[in-house]
Amino acid sequence: MSSPGNGAHPCTLLIGSEPLLAAWHARAGTATQVISVVHTDVPQALEAIGTKHPDVVVIEQAVATTGPGSMLMARLHTERYTRGIDVRLLPPERAADLMSSEPGDVHPQVWLTVLANPLPARPQRRAKRMQTAENEEALVDGSPVTLIDLSASGAQVRSSSVLRPQQRVKLVLSARRGSVKTSGVVAWSTFEMAPTPRYRAGIAFTDLIPSLEDSQRS
Repeated sequence: MSSPGNGAHPCTLLIGSEPLLAAWHARAGTATQVISVVHTDVPQALEAIGTKHPDVVVIEQAVATTGPGSMLMARLHTERYTRGIDVRLLPPERAADLMSSEPGDVHPQVWLTVLANPLPARPQRRAKRMQTAENEEALVDGSPVTLIDLSASGAQVRSSSVLRPQQRVKLVLSARRGSVKTSGVVAWSTFEMAPTPRYRAGIAFTDLIPSLEDSQRS
């Protein structure tokens, strides 16, 4: 892990693969406000989050859904909602830009932040959650998922298929809920290893589902 140098704040935490970090150090390693940690070094990354209190965390998208990356994303979601840190994903094309270009006259810390995309804002909960039946299923883009909870404005699901933040999806509820169809956006997702690899995700519906809204009032 690189040193933050002089305890400078605010600071940025960069989490990525070894090739990405090597490119960063070669092009902008003098930016002492940026702490860099390889994504497989989970203890070091967690220590940096807990002790350095970065205001911005940039994580390489290609590693965010790996086993170590998903553990870090779970912690970052907590930090994001409790402390308000800015979590950003560095997509493959921007990672390629970082590895093939230089910041030039732009401050390296600013350059890194601009290259990465911020996670979408956490949606404001507009409706009360309702209990779902044990192992109740729905379809997301045609693939079965397990409903964890449900409201007129969104759902939390477990899925064996990949679900990524900002992904637009189509959801179909079970026959017991009228086979209602709706569209939504994945607001957040984490990767879980046990007992079987799967994704847990929150989906914000594009529009309220009237039948669910009515059932919550009754």
